[in-house]
Amino acid sequence: MRLLTLSLLAAAAAVGATSAVYSYSSGALPGDNQGSGNVPADVTRQAPACGQCHRAFPGGLNLKVSLTPTKRVLDLGEAIQATTQAAGGPAGTRGGFVVEASAGTLSPGSNARASANGRFLTHNTALSNRTWTYGYTAPAAPGLVELYTVVNAVDGSGTTLGDYWAFHGFNAASAFCTPVRLYVNAVGVAAAGAACVGSWGQYPVFGSKATPTVGNAAFAFELFGAAPTAPFVMLLNAKTAFAGLDLGLIGITGCTLLVDPTNSLALPGTTSNGDLFRAEGAATIPLPLPNDPNLRGAKLMFQVAILDTNNGRPTPITMTNGLEVTIQ
Repeated sequence: MRLLTLSLLAAAAAVGATSAVYSYSSGALPGDNQGSGNVPADVTRQAPACGQCHRAFPGGLNLKVSLTPTKRVLDLGEAIQATTQAAGGPAGTRGGFVVEASAGTLSPGSNARASANGRFLTHNTALSNRTWTYGYTAPAAPGLVELYTVVNAVDGSGTTLGDYWAFHGFNAASAFCTPVRLYVNAVGVAAAGAACVGSWGQYPVFGSKATPTVGNAAFAFELFGAAPTAPFVMLLNAKTAFAGLDLGLIGITGCTLLVDPTNSLALPGTTSNGDLFRAEGAATIPLPLPNDPNLRGAKLMFQVAILDTNNGRPTPITMTNGLEVTIQ
């Protein structure tokens, strides 16, 4: 614990979309109306399938969109569930949604339907609903996956005056969708535990798309969804029977230390710049593996602690998920 505290203090000292919404009655799949209606700027960032929106501007009536997956760091081909939900907006339960995945396959629940390639889901026609639960299956290729979602909450009047829509993100009036980030690990890398929420309601993901083979000089970890230009430390140690430690003891409330602090190492770094509210901070952390056959079968644990000054904790640290790495 002493080493962890010192590492965090050192990091602190270093500071020194998916598509737009379709009405509940249209039933249109994303991409069906390309080029029509009001398309916000920067389409490729918010989603490549942006189509027709009902109102010209998002937000209003305290409408808030959430997208919650059951897990954020996955194995190749792993299946999970996710839920898109709208709170606020006009009275009633009517609404429509779109969710889009940058990779992998989405599968509809009882109140949604999929595009032919499984990359988009939307609501069924004329359903009265503002919560949609659906499946997601990770792709066969490792790396970052982004989910974009948007909801249109309507009053059933049949006019745009009763429609209020919003992209997922901290600011419901934003013209940009904030992705929910997932990470799919390569063989030999497995998630341990889960990240705690960072600033503006965003969750960082930590993983590796490289197989940890002996002699892999290009082996590296990737971090996405963190606070931008933020100092961090990557903690590492041999895999032990350590069960995890609640960091609320030192003011990092809601977070768990997953790396045994006994004799652990800490590698410092800083995330990239980017939009603060969209948690665009990212980093690649190289860890070349020596060409030593005696390393095969060794198990190591990794986790990242990020200096996150807007997360509202007494000690402004956000912890990622842990990773268990088995050298191949």
